[in-house]
Amino acid sequence: MSGICLAYLHSVSRINMLINKDWNFETAVNEISIVYRPGGITTGQLRNRQIEAWGQLVGKTRSVREFDDAIKRYGSLSAFGKKYRVTVPILRHFREFFESLPDDKIPDKTVKSETGMIKAFISYSWDNDDHKNWVRDLGARLRGDGVNITLDQWHLIPGDQLPEFMERAVRESDYVLIICTHKYKERSNNRQGGVGYEGDIITAEFMAARNHRKFIPILRQQSWAESAPNWLSGKYYIDLSSSPYPQKYYDDLLTTLLGTREKAPPVTATPKVETPEKIASQFTKIVSSSDFDEILITGVIVDQISTPINDGTRGSALYKIPFRLSKRPPSEWAELFVQNWNHPPRFSTMHRLGIASVVGDTVVLDGTTIEEVKDYHRDTLVLVIQETNKVYKDFIERKRKATELEQQRVKTHKQNVEDVSNQIKFRDDKDDAYQ
Repeated sequence: MSGICLAYLHSVSRINMLINKDWNFETAVNEISIVYRPGGITTGQLRNRQIEAWGQLVGKTRSVREFDDAIKRYGSLSAFGKKYRVTVPILRHFREFFESLPDDKIPDKTVKSETGMIKAFISYSWDNDDHKNWVRDLGARLRGDGVNITLDQWHLIPGDQLPEFMERAVRESDYVLIICTHKYKERSNNRQGGVGYEGDIITAEFMAARNHRKFIPILRQQSWAESAPNWLSGKYYIDLSSSPYPQKYYDDLLTTLLGTREKAPPVTATPKVETPEKIASQFTKIVSSSDFDEILITGVIVDQISTPINDGTRGSALYKIPFRLSKRPPSEWAELFVQNWNHPPRFSTMHRLGIASVVGDTVVLDGTTIEEVKDYHRDTLVLVIQETNKVYKDFIERKRKATELEQQRVKTHKQNVEDVSNQIKFRDDKDDAYQ
């Protein structure tokens, strides 16, 4: 099927059609209008979006040129509009839209924005307040790690045009992060509400664009099969469905956005022989425990505290409270902290087991209140931090000594091999058979 792009187009009756990239502007308007029957409010909007999708498919230069050629043939915008039932303002919008498309040259790498930062837009459904807060927290964390996140909660204000905001955000972002939940899947598949509108925009660009890696699915709830829209099935997704989600999955997302994922080592034709010195150098270099800067809690992250459900059920008055650490701890330190929280040296009768976790440079108590923190957990947190630093220092010292012993063992082995090798003779000085 040469010359055919399998771009999804959805009318209110969910008719699927194909856009032929060989169509010129006039043919595209005619063919799409046959399916979407301009005249109704809904069908007219859908028709217009699919004409924009044609422009995205053929590219900026060609869409602008063929638009101008079509209007020139008819002599005016109004004459062309009368033929195909398109108003002059809409035709002017098409011309502006085609002109705003990216240049036709496709870069090998993701191009950073003018500010030098990667831009990403988060698409999600407003399932409930907790979900909105979770999305906002993720966006805030990514911004703190160097990604310029566009989010409706920050960038959309009363009076803005919703369709224009969504179209521009998808078009101008280097990446689109799609937060997948069961409700998002339903609305996207059925083209309902804002998610449905975004789905039209995203699927058109997804199928027309040559860089499918622009769209990154993120699993938030349930299983992938229950949460992924049909058009995303089969894509590699980031699993952030756990609470809290594992650091390694967040790092997978962040390194993808920043372009810092681990690269494959270069291919070499000559096999390398590992010498004893090379083997010894491969052991992890461990700093002394005296060089370790103790990790401390610097304060409560107030704007990331979640909201309680308060529906009368057990535990519904509790919520999540994050605390900023002085630096991001090693994974061993994080594990020790959780163990020490669950088994602290001292604790009050209000101590809550199993609510502590460490995510990045943040300690999270999930299932308490700010009053409990003030009256009870603050002292326990300080004690647990102190104990964790102490145990981690001991761990560093043991690991350092073990590494030194192993390096000494390798060195001794090498010296022994050299000494014995020098004692092995393959020629008798009294025998001149080799002379």
